[in-house]
Amino acid sequence: MGRSASGVASRVALVGYAAAVTLAVLAGVVGAPRRAGATVVDAPLLAARAAALAHFAAAVLARVAGRAIWRAAASPPVLESPAPSPLEALAASCAAATLGAVLAFALVACHGVSALDAAEETAHLAALLASLVLVPGAATYGVGVVKSPPVPNPDADADADPPWRRVLFRGGGGVGGDVAAAKSSRRAAPADRVGSHPLDPLWFGGAWGAVSGAWLGAIPTPLDWDRPWQRWPVAPVVCASIGFVAATWAAVVFSLAAATNPRRLSDGGDEANGARGSKAGERGEGPEAKMWSASRGDARMRRGTTRGG
Repeated sequence: MGRSASGVASRVALVGYAAAVTLAVLAGVVGAPRRAGATVVDAPLLAARAAALAHFAAAVLARVAGRAIWRAAASPPVLESPAPSPLEALAASCAAATLGAVLAFALVACHGVSALDAAEETAHLAALLASLVLVPGAATYGVGVVKSPPVPNPDADADADPPWRRVLFRGGGGVGGDVAAAKSSRRAAPADRVGSHPLDPLWFGGAWGAVSGAWLGAIPTPLDWDRPWQRWPVAPVVCASIGFVAATWAAVVFSLAAATNPRRLSDGGDEANGARGSKAGERGEGPEAKMWSASRGDARMRRGTTRGG
């Protein structure tokens, strides 16, 4: 596939994936309670459960269906895709959702929610967060308990980040290139890294949007306003869903903007150096001009020595 065709496919994949997961989350948070004759305030557990399952299905199906786009638009190109097979993607997603729900439950309980008095409510919120945060990465790269990570290039730098850390904590990769890696260092050549999936920015944005939304939604819950939406876990479920959708589409906009001019985002310093070099050349301060000036100076010194002799 040509470079322009792969770029178009990446853009279509970004918008299509964002639309799919958005509809899945909205169908769970809004549609499921409405079909039961209620609202998310009346049935937050139903909303959280339906949103988690709908997003799980949409994310896994979209990631598995996008394997061709991985091979065509990976940045940098990879000879062998580290994406798991469909069965491995499903198994890895189930493992990530289960382990992530346990971890999220413990983290929420550590923030003051009683694990005994509100165990069912907290478990539903934890399942939603695990689906929004971990399932996209598990469907794309797999997890260690199901599939061992791909063997890196033995000649690569030992500091090369694994995909989970590179995406979740550095936001690396995607249509616009690995901006964080390009800015931070030049440790490894592009071929030394595993490669960036076109949907990595959406995983990064959606994950942190969901976590931030759940945290912000939990703030007014203990206040004595006596509002129906303060019942646990209504606000965290709604805010996590809103944060996930908003951050996902923000990542789409950023990726599309980065795709139009990735060099400006990733190599801004190189452009500045190039601009300074061009200005120096215009003023006659380039390397060739300096060599010419040095030769003229040497000629003057030789003429002065001859005259003095």
